[in-house]
Amino acid sequence: AAGQSFRDNANAQTNALKYDASNGVAVRKTTSYGQTILISIAYVTLSGLQVKADGSPSMAVQASSANLTVTNCILMSSPAATGKVAILSGGTLTNSLVINDGTNASYGVDLQSSAYAYNCTIVRPSDRAISTSVGIKATFGGGVQIVKNCAVFGFSSPASGTFDATNSKNNCTDLASGLPGTTGNLYSKTYANQFVGTTSSAMDFRIKAGADLISAGYTDATNGANDILGTP
Repeated sequence: AAGQSFRDNANAQTNALKYDASNGVAVRKTTSYGQTILISIAYVTLSGLQVKADGSPSMAVQASSANLTVTNCILMSSPAATGKVAILSGGTLTNSLVINDGTNASYGVDLQSSAYAYNCTIVRPSDRAISTSVGIKATFGGGVQIVKNCAVFGFSSPASGTFDATNSKNNCTDLASGLPGTTGNLYSKTYANQFVGTTSSAMDFRIKAGADLISAGYTDATNGANDILGTP
């Protein structure tokens, strides 16, 4: 309802940007296997929610439906969880924070069958051991996957699979290669210089002053007029 999201909190601009149920509506699953939210019908929108998976294995969101939108959300897997934070088989993920805090992380987001990620921060805390992990995976399912204006930090690889090379652009990572697209990408950026807090115990994924991410994105009035907290 109006006023109940973490985005509506009176201290939204100064609250640490992470999963925190005290800041607004949050949904959490503590049992193993399955998903916190599973969507299998078309024309569904998730907006302003915090969604967390605490079981092992489990994931925050899995969706296999047309015209799906996940926007202005915080999606997270806890240390106990293994696997992916989210799978979108079709649909669009925009202006969202995805945190894989699993001790044996595999993926942040798996995009399938014409799925898109715009203006998202997809991270693994900087103090988690770097296991075999991928920020964004593209799984071909008869469509295209686009990743634009996304920050991917803390994984052993920022991305894997085949993405739309023309429309994927202006992404950023702490690694030396591997982002989707060939235009405007930023590589080898220091993780700690981008966000207020990057460790598992002190997460705060607001962009900090002086970050390389500032003014480095592709202007996108359709998908990115405002950030996750509503700031133009």
